[in-house]
Amino acid sequence: LDALPISFRSLVGQARAADILYVHQLNSHVMDMALCLSRWARRPVVLTDLGGGWKTVGRGFGQARLGLISGLAALSETSIDDLGWQRHRPHAVLYGGGDHILNTAHSARAEQFDFVFVGRLLPHKGAALLIDALPEGARCLVVGPTFGHHYQDLRERARGKDVSFNINVSDDGVAAAYRSARWAISPTMAVLGGKRLKRPELLGLSAIEAITLGTPVVLSDIPAF
Repeated sequence: LDALPISFRSLVGQARAADILYVHQLNSHVMDMALCLSRWARRPVVLTDLGGGWKTVGRGFGQARLGLISGLAALSETSIDDLGWQRHRPHAVLYGGGDHILNTAHSARAEQFDFVFVGRLLPHKGAALLIDALPEGARCLVVGPTFGHHYQDLRERARGKDVSFNINVSDDGVAAAYRSARWAISPTMAVLGGKRLKRPELLGLSAIEAITLGTPVVLSDIPAF
């Protein structure tokens, strides 16, 4: 949409004018609305589930919602199984993910850091593991948006170590970060605080970005990777 907010009447009109309603998150108010609009406007709904979400009315219907979705454009084979999508129903995997990085301003590799972490600074993403495991004298760059108090915990862990943080960065900055390191690390954890996480990663975009730019990657052992 070119402008927000939008009236409900206008939204209904746009839904009727569309051929397909394409939604990026299952557990969201937008998906609940899209499923209602799809019945009203008689338009198919296609889902790419990016994970996460909120407590919504639709979540109370569980897997039954999938029957109202016409097709799945999955991030990976893992995300198909994670969602519980029946494979005889229409689906496809959207392979790719590094194109936006290739379109950034090109610069020569300048390996200023030994390791780089790129991702949301959430506990299960494993940046703390990387910081704790840094060899003496190693240089590390941590790149990504912050959430809650975890960022302060990371800074405390990094005290006395050669760790730099960049928490507000564009696609160009992300590309430069990958080019500045010898290794990219994606240490996402499957278990956090003794609890096994159902969906720690559905794709692993940071690993794909690094590989796209020719930076070797070290990955944790989780299904999506």
